[in-house]
Amino acid sequence: MDAFQLPDFQGPADVGDLLFTGWIQRFAQERLSIAQYGTGGTADNGSLYNFGDPTSSSFVIERSVTGEWSLNSSEGIEESEIVSIVNDARDHYADGDLGGDVAYKATMTSRAFAMVPLDMSNFMRRLGDQTLITGPRRIGDSVLLNFAPKPPDDSSQPQLFVPETVIEVTIFVGGPVVGGLTNRTASIMIEIVGAICAFALGNPVEIPLVIFPASEPDTSAARAIRFDPSIPGLARDGVSLDILGQLPAIGGIESFFRARGALLSFHAALEQHSPDVETMLFVSSIEALITPFQEWKKERATKRFIDAINELCPEVVDTLVNHDNVEKAFGFQRATNPNSSRKRLLDKIYDIRSLPTHSGIGLKGSSGMAMFSDPGSIRVALLSDLARGAILNFLQSPRSSLIGCPSFAPSRLDDDTFTPDN
Repeated sequence: MDAFQLPDFQGPADVGDLLFTGWIQRFAQERLSIAQYGTGGTADNGSLYNFGDPTSSSFVIERSVTGEWSLNSSEGIEESEIVSIVNDARDHYADGDLGGDVAYKATMTSRAFAMVPLDMSNFMRRLGDQTLITGPRRIGDSVLLNFAPKPPDDSSQPQLFVPETVIEVTIFVGGPVVGGLTNRTASIMIEIVGAICAFALGNPVEIPLVIFPASEPDTSAARAIRFDPSIPGLARDGVSLDILGQLPAIGGIESFFRARGALLSFHAALEQHSPDVETMLFVSSIEALITPFQEWKKERATKRFIDAINELCPEVVDTLVNHDNVEKAFGFQRATNPNSSRKRLLDKIYDIRSLPTHSGIGLKGSSGMAMFSDPGSIRVALLSDLARGAILNFLQSPRSSLIGCPSFAPSRLDDDTFTPDN
């Protein structure tokens, strides 16, 4: 077999390699009844892809560090058959053909709140953020979910917190066969799905270490209901959380990356036990929505944060400004001018988020009954409201900020500072 190079792939090169070798794996199974598959390396840092049993029928395809593919070795198989498989795989790769999809299944858990020191900083946040979800849900047509809250030990007593919830997840990922490409995609998808579910519930979600392909019966059952219109989409406060299909259709692929970054940061915040760390992550989740994917993204960052959030979710900012505990939580004073109060608060939030980065995090300060009055605990609850509102508004109306773009910047104005009216 003559050495060759693949056409350019519209995406990461290693993903293209996985798609190509996935097609080889599929055709090897269909035409040669070869099921085994493995990978290795060469002494000069190339890659080896092994198909079949080395003790009987097998062949090895090599990819050099320069991207040149060739037949490394074969055992018990005619070279013409291998060439035919490789050529057909190359054609499907060139067409960008994923070859269908594979179902993966996993179980995630959202644990109940526990009256332990580690959870105290989230006491106030959980009271206002938590949501009970029961039964089947979907995220577009690629993710099926089933939420099963644990029944209370004593149903006669009122429940202050949402109980532990088990979430059964089925994910359909594109690929010609179960292999490196689908395994990689499924592991990425489960992390994103976990963050979406955590946002919907208002509670962190534990995702499995490994996700495995679904069994044939489970795959058949999932396919039977995959497009069932009676299964509602997963939503939060009436807003669809389908960032996988619906959002990119509205705002393009860039909107997906923004929402993904925001939701992953929001989920990371829910998993923390330090108000300072949670503050940084909630603000990061907001910045993920508004920071441009451009070299000038560091320009006028504070002005961008203030103006873009005021434009993205003004009603959420007003609710925050007028909250009874906002001055205590953020250490600022409202101005007589409402617009100045908004700017002053957002400027203070952006400043607070940077302090732990330079001076280290502070005490948790939420042990025992102090959780009801501790500024850190209250700040976490209010920031989660702001971040959640910003994300929900973005999902309904994705946009990009041009603040900081050199083409639109004033000649010499320090837009990172302002003097609010009294």
